[in-house]
Amino acid sequence: MPKPITAYECIHGCRKFYKTEKAMVKHEATCICNVDNRTCRTCAYDAHDEDGCYCGADADKHGKQLILHCNQWSEKGVEF
Repeated sequence: MPKPITAYECIHGCRKFYKTEKAMVKHEATCICNVDNRTCRTCAYDAHDEDGCYCGADADKHGKQLILHCNQWSEKGVEF
């Protein structure tokens, strides 16, 4: 019979689970779905086409797929 365990789920909706609260707190501080981290995933300028993801604000990603704490970040759902 399987043994039940306690797990912690990320509150930002990324569907990550950890066994310990300490590991979850560490994850949430850098979670790409956390609006406080100002990542591409939560930005109004995040765009997609047949070639993949790109920045609608032309932020230089320096070859990275995701920017953390972007200075051109704008919250989704807010008029420009």
